[in-house]
Amino acid sequence: MPLYFFDYINAYESLEDTEGRDLPDDVAARSAAIRDMRAMVAEDVKGGAIDLDQCIRVRVGTGSLLLEVRYEDAVTFTSSGQAPAPRESEPLAFGPPRSLP
Repeated sequence: MPLYFFDYINAYESLEDTEGRDLPDDVAARSAAIRDMRAMVAEDVKGGAIDLDQCIRVRVGTGSLLLEVRYEDAVTFTSSGQAPAPRESEPLAFGPPRSLP
């Protein structure tokens, strides 16, 4: 199984994952990053403020950047009175990573 590293970045700090996680594939890594981002946003809500600039950068064992997950990739906001469909089932889209700060 590939080893994936999840680096957590917000306005105040950057926490580099030095241990990594064994996951079966890139799809599982993306799902894990989305779950982690949702947990981060939930904690922000409890504190009364959401850091919209926070992200999780997922690196593959070699250190190369696989993807970046931001809050808008993990959470849908709606005011239509209807709950949106869960987003985790969206297909994994690869392309160039977002520009890094």
